[in-house]
Amino acid sequence: MIICNPGILRFLSWQNLGVFLGFSTTKVGSVSFSVARIDEVVERAIKNAISRQGQNLRFSNAYCVGLADRDDLYRRALEAPGENFADGLPVAWLIRMASGRSGPLSAFRVRGPTFFEKVLASGCSDGLRHTFVGTTSSTLELLEEWVRKNYPTSAIAGVYAPPFAPLDDEFIEGICREIEEQNPHIVWLGLGTPKQDLAAEKLALRFPNLTFASVGAAFDFKAGTASEAPLWIQKSGFEWFYRFIKEPRRLWRRYTVGSFYFFRSVLTSRS
Repeated sequence: MIICNPGILRFLSWQNLGVFLGFSTTKVGSVSFSVARIDEVVERAIKNAISRQGQNLRFSNAYCVGLADRDDLYRRALEAPGENFADGLPVAWLIRMASGRSGPLSAFRVRGPTFFEKVLASGCSDGLRHTFVGTTSSTLELLEEWVRKNYPTSAIAGVYAPPFAPLDDEFIEGICREIEEQNPHIVWLGLGTPKQDLAAEKLALRFPNLTFASVGAAFDFKAGTASEAPLWIQKSGFEWFYRFIKEPRRLWRRYTVGSFYFFRSVLTSRS
């Protein structure tokens, strides 16, 4: 019989379990984030994907935090088995403050599109098989061209552009059929927020040995159908403004109303 003393039990709280098994965690608003450098996340993600250790990786920004505060279904998706990483600098800044650590903000940020490209680059030698799910057929064709040009040894298991439809059982079944046929190690979801995180929650239950990574606009950025901010803007903290001026009609609500809910969530969680 194994006896565990109270001191050990206190140590193995959910907060410290991340340190014991992987990354430490801290909360921003109501969302729990894993604290790690992007290269650490890339290395572990590839290792787990190849060994068929299922994982659900979510890259969440200020909009996601604000949305989780007012949408119970979405909040539960971010609380489901898996990990949330800070996609945006405002979230990374708050994580650094909450964790009491020092260092550059880049050490606390795991930007989805950057993670996507780093895994493609680093996973070539491991034979990592990728499936891309989301956006449109024409964008996926351009994405495939970009991958084959920049990472010619990457193994693309397949692509799938789901119909523009509600996230119901039929929608999920369509993706499941593609996954079963393509047999990937990692499934990349570019369905937008909150749809991609809600879909990943359901898919991870169906395929517990696969890796799911929700990377938002990464498909459009790499395919060239949307403009990705230059690196210096990404590092400045004003990537949101760059995207806003590029697509004001689509993004104005996210960066106005969404920001209000983000700050409300952060302030409420501290009161």
